[in-house]
Amino acid sequence: MTGPDYTAKHISKLLETFTALLEVVDICRALKPGGWIEHLELSVFFESDDGTLSDDNPLKKWGPIQLAASERLGKTFAVYEHVKRRIVEAGFVGVREHKFKLPVGPWSSDKKMKDIGNWNMFFFLRDTEAFCIYLLGKVMGVSVASVTSFVVAEYGQVFFRVHANHR
Repeated sequence: MTGPDYTAKHISKLLETFTALLEVVDICRALKPGGWIEHLELSVFFESDDGTLSDDNPLKKWGPIQLAASERLGKTFAVYEHVKRRIVEAGFVGVREHKFKLPVGPWSSDKKMKDIGNWNMFFFLRDTEAFCIYLLGKVMGVSVASVTSFVVAEYGQVFFRVHANHR
């Protein structure tokens, strides 16, 4: 990751601070003058603008569960909320932050957002079971039967009756 032609474009799913990451890979040194990093981070919390995501919905419960489990691991999944500050603390200048709501599921009437929503739903459904088994079962000590029940409830509620967003 060193050399005059290296440009860092994407850094994703960081669980540690940017400062620690940059000490390891030395991105600041590797970037050419005028270079940049681009980072996308999704919040672990689902939201809904139209009230279709109720407080008792498994999707609404999943964010706080992930956060609690990550903190038990001595890390945090609350990266989204602190990204800009951490990038600035790492020494970057001219930091711009753009926040978007990304649909999760095919509910949007906008074709581009519907496509994004379908991809988000695909990744969520692909990864949820393993995430739940690890975070709920291994980290939080929940029984396999309860984890399975939670996953089935999430899959059943997911994105067909709920207009969920990631920030």
